[in-house]
Amino acid sequence: AAPLPRRHLRTVHRMWGAKPPTPLPPLPSALPAAPMTLLVLLLLCGGACVAYVLIQTRLPVCLLPSSLPVSTASVLALVISVVSVSVDGRLDSPPPSGELLDGAAALPNLLSPAPFAFAIWALIYAGEIGGTGAALLVKDAPLSLALEVSNDAWLATSIAQALWCAAFRPWALGSLWLAAVLLASSAACLATSQWRAYRSLATHASQTWAAAMIFTPRSLHLGWLTAATLVNGNAYLAASSVTPANALAAVIASLALAALLSLAFLASGLPAASIAVTWALLAVSKGEAVGPTADALGADVTNAIAMSAGLFAAVLTLVSIAQCITRLPGLLQRFNDPAVLTTATTPTPKTVRVGVGVIVQRADGRLLLGERHGSHGSGRFAFPGGHLEVGESWEETARRELEEETGIKAIEPMQHVATTNDYMEHDAKHYVTIFMRVRVDMTTEARNLEPHKCNGWAWVTWAEVSQVHESRLFMPVVHLLAEGRFDPNA
Repeated sequence: AAPLPRRHLRTVHRMWGAKPPTPLPPLPSALPAAPMTLLVLLLLCGGACVAYVLIQTRLPVCLLPSSLPVSTASVLALVISVVSVSVDGRLDSPPPSGELLDGAAALPNLLSPAPFAFAIWALIYAGEIGGTGAALLVKDAPLSLALEVSNDAWLATSIAQALWCAAFRPWALGSLWLAAVLLASSAACLATSQWRAYRSLATHASQTWAAAMIFTPRSLHLGWLTAATLVNGNAYLAASSVTPANALAAVIASLALAALLSLAFLASGLPAASIAVTWALLAVSKGEAVGPTADALGADVTNAIAMSAGLFAAVLTLVSIAQCITRLPGLLQRFNDPAVLTTATTPTPKTVRVGVGVIVQRADGRLLLGERHGSHGSGRFAFPGGHLEVGESWEETARRELEEETGIKAIEPMQHVATTNDYMEHDAKHYVTIFMRVRVDMTTEARNLEPHKCNGWAWVTWAEVSQVHESRLFMPVVHLLAEGRFDPNA
């Protein structure tokens, strides 16, 4: 067919606006090659954030002395996050006129969210700014503990997200996989942070409104990072040499995974994260798939993708509403009736119990310390030990508890070194704790035989224990330090 005369092209141009459509990015073979050194450096830094969080989870005691104060970590994380996202030039921000890309929709992707989706960032950052202010002012000990145990991972989240901001730019257009990996790293760190905070708050009385103000925006952030990771991953596939059929399979898997993660967040007590994922699915249902892969699949398939995302969003919304209706009466009662909050979370202890703590000391002077879990004092560090049972001597209890928790069979005789009186107001417990010391040789290894009660064991010095903030120590250990009754050199 003969080409249209130039005057016809002008007419069409006037009909549809003065600005010509933005061209799509070139094919992958023409994408700029990113400097390999910078790619490797960013990848290693992102991996370091995740590795730090994982190592801290396995051996948290070893890292505690160098942990940042709550206020410092909270402010630093917020500053890093806000500054990094405010720098223009990312692939999801409008560049100056005349450049190749015009917003996120210009990237080839079968999962392109509508522009309104990004309005959630305003809500996230407004909430996090308010939450950081609340964290600086909080005086509630259990809430301070929740911040203490979660803030290192929260700081790692901000660092990983800042690395993503550096990688999601035109210089790395040919390596979009890096952006997806860094976002996944950020989401993993934030999930760990929220899990630690939720676990700590679940076992301690706390200021409900203050906790919601601090951690709800972070949960919203977690949900959005989760969805953005899937979107970035599909952007990489759409810009690579993956066949349309495989790209479609990845989209279907991503939608299903997003729905499952949303339900998992809801079941884990993180409804804000579930809402953020649902919001992202709604935005995808209103977005437009672009790129050669979308053209190859055709309008019917891309419309089906949008309808599927919308269906998932609708179902998740109904599930969330149903759960809110179920939980709303109890939540309102907790928020509005101080008596209910007090009696439900901080009952007065009716009895005084006797506990036995075992100070296991190696030949090099190091002591065995673990992080409690699933009981009073959860999230705090303590020596092995347990309750004195009827008919037992102190030493019999110490030997039994030590073997049950660590697998260590004490051979040497035990020595009574201290007794503390421990009233734990926030846990509604009152104990008299008997501390027994037993010496072991350098080959002794501790196993975590009760993972539902302890997150792991580590050998530390008494000086390292004394450097740990008292909010991270089990109350009997706090009193043992304060009263100065234990001498590791005796």
